[in-house]
Amino acid sequence: MKYDTWPPTIQLTDDFYARHWEKDPVLLRDADPTAFESVFTRESFDGLLQYGALRSGFVTVINGGRPVPDELLCREEEVGGRVHDDLVDPASIAQHLDSGATVILAGLQLLDRSVAELGQRLSADVGRRTEAHAFLTPPHIGGLARHFDGEDNFLLQLEGTKHWVLSPPLSDRLPVSGGHPPAGHPADERDVVTVDLRPGDLLYIPRGWLHASSTMDTASLHVTFQVLPDTARNVIEERVRRILLDAVSVDEAVPRPGSSALVGFAEQIRRTARGLEEWAQEVDQAAAGS
Repeated sequence: MKYDTWPPTIQLTDDFYARHWEKDPVLLRDADPTAFESVFTRESFDGLLQYGALRSGFVTVINGGRPVPDELLCREEEVGGRVHDDLVDPASIAQHLDSGATVILAGLQLLDRSVAELGQRLSADVGRRTEAHAFLTPPHIGGLARHFDGEDNFLLQLEGTKHWVLSPPLSDRLPVSGGHPPAGHPADERDVVTVDLRPGDLLYIPRGWLHASSTMDTASLHVTFQVLPDTARNVIEERVRRILLDAVSVDEAVPRPGSSALVGFAEQIRRTARGLEEWAQEVDQAAAGS
């Protein structure tokens, strides 16, 4: 795993895929604390909050370990004769930050061009969609409770230092959605990984790995790029829809039982089956060539 500053790119090597992808965390240290400034900064974060006209859902505030209700973060604003009651209120966000809350900007790939372009390059590498989220946490504050994600995470530490505690998945079957370990579930100390992320550091956390974090003497800002998993059901359903567009040119009612017109319906089924078989052969060939 490497990071190129221009254009900002997370490069994943064959060795990374063979040894670490969805297996083990990887830490990439960078002596340059400004390595990610071309992607995102605290000034960018503050600018989006103050002037981005963000709507409810793009900002999450965690205070005391719990999310603050959206209605407490928003204000009304009349624009062009229409009243919008779900605009994020920067003054409310500032108050929560002062009281020790973590502020999360979600869907950052929709709000910032540099973040979007880095995410697109990462998506092209892994062959999956990505999302980006920015996390700002005041000093001496714990982040989200110990949990796991259903996505593979690439964390870019932008400002401050953040302490992370990682431990292996709860089972060999990796999750496709996030969650928390059972109450009182202990982490095997022999398998725990701890790391302090400093500006310029890049951390890969595989999906399923449990993690929790806390800030140190300064506020912390990092951006997480999440690689969204493609589930077998979703991929097959999407391919079936595409095959059906070719196999069934006109969507008509199925003929009644005993009708000779059922021959045409049977041919549509065979065309669909042939399309799936051809796809299965493509997948087999891809597996043989890997």
